[in-house]
Amino acid sequence: MDNSKQMNQLLENSKEQVQVIKKAGDKVTENMRGLSLQLKLFSCAISLFCIGFFTKVRVSYILSFIFAIIAAMSFYTISTFACVVFIILFIIYISGVIRERNKSFGIIIKPTDIYRNSSRKAFMCDVPPTKDNIIASNIFRDEVNNHHYTFSVFLYINGSNPTYKNNFQNYRFREWKSVFYLGENSINNSMEFYKLRQLPGLWLKPTLNNLVFVMNDGSSSERAELEDIPMNEWFNITMVVQGASVAIYKNCKLEIELSLKNIIPNTSQYNLYLANDAEMSKSKKNGYAGQMAFLSYYASALNQTEINQICSYYHPLLKKYQHKQDKGISYETSCLVTNSDVKSL
Repeated sequence: MDNSKQMNQLLENSKEQVQVIKKAGDKVTENMRGLSLQLKLFSCAISLFCIGFFTKVRVSYILSFIFAIIAAMSFYTISTFACVVFIILFIIYISGVIRERNKSFGIIIKPTDIYRNSSRKAFMCDVPPTKDNIIASNIFRDEVNNHHYTFSVFLYINGSNPTYKNNFQNYRFREWKSVFYLGENSINNSMEFYKLRQLPGLWLKPTLNNLVFVMNDGSSSERAELEDIPMNEWFNITMVVQGASVAIYKNCKLEIELSLKNIIPNTSQYNLYLANDAEMSKSKKNGYAGQMAFLSYYASALNQTEINQICSYYHPLLKKYQHKQDKGISYETSCLVTNSDVKSL
C-alpha cells in the first residue's frame, strides 16, 4: 500500500515537472514567434552556417546537433512545415557527411585502433604473437579482385625512449624485422622474407633505420627503400597500389614511385600479418621495438588530397597520445642512425 502511494506521488510530481517544462517551452515559443521576420531569418541563417562549419570544417557533431536544434526552433516559429522539411534535410545531410567521412578513414584494423581495441593503446610490435597479429581478409575487405588499394599506417620506432623496455639497439639488432605484410601464408622457420608472397610488405632493416617495401607476386620480387626513418616519434607511411605501379609516401609526402613488372594478381583472399615474423627470427622474437597505430585499408587508390587528410587528422591525436605515454621525458642526444654510424655497424 505504501509503495502505491509513493508511486502515485512520484507520478504527480512528474506531471507537475512536465507541466512546468511545457509552460516554459510555450513561453519561449511565444516570445520567438513575436520576433520580427528578419530576426527569425537571421537566426536560421546563423544556425545553418554553424551546422555546416561544425560538420565539415571544425568537425564536432555535438555542436552541429545543438545548432540543428536551434535552427529547428527558428524554422518552427516561421512554419511548422518548414521545421519538418529542415529536420528531414538535416538528417539526409548529416548522414551523407558521416558516410563520406567514414569512407575517407578507410577500414581501420582494430588491434591498431587506439580508440577501439581492448587495451586503448597502440599495437605493440615487440610482444609475443597472438590472434591479433593475423587479420583475416574478410574482416577488412569485401571486394573481389581489386587491383587498386591503399594502406596507411602510423609507426613509432623506439630508438632510446626509456618508457619502453626494448629499443632499436637491444631488440633483434642485425635481423630483418617485419612491420606488416599482406600475404597468403605466415612465415615458416625456413623462409627468407624476400621469398614470401606479399603485396605489399614493409620491413625494418637489420642494422639501419631504413624501411624496405616489398612487392612479391610469386614470379617476380621488387623492392624500394626509405632511408633514415625517424625514431622516438610517430610518422606515417602510405602505400598506394594501382595496377602495375606503387607510390610510397612518408608523412604524406611522395617519396618513391615504383613500376612493377606485372599487374598485381588477385589479393582479395590475402590476410594481413602484423609484426608476425617470430618463426623467421633466430631469437624467436616478434616484430620490432616499437608501436603501430591506425593501420587502415582503403579499397581505392587515394589521391594527394585524401592522403593529406590522413596526416592532418591523425598526427595531432598521436602527438597527444605519445605525450601521455612519455610523461615529460626529454632527450638530450640524437637517436637516429646516420651515415657516420654505418661503418660501426
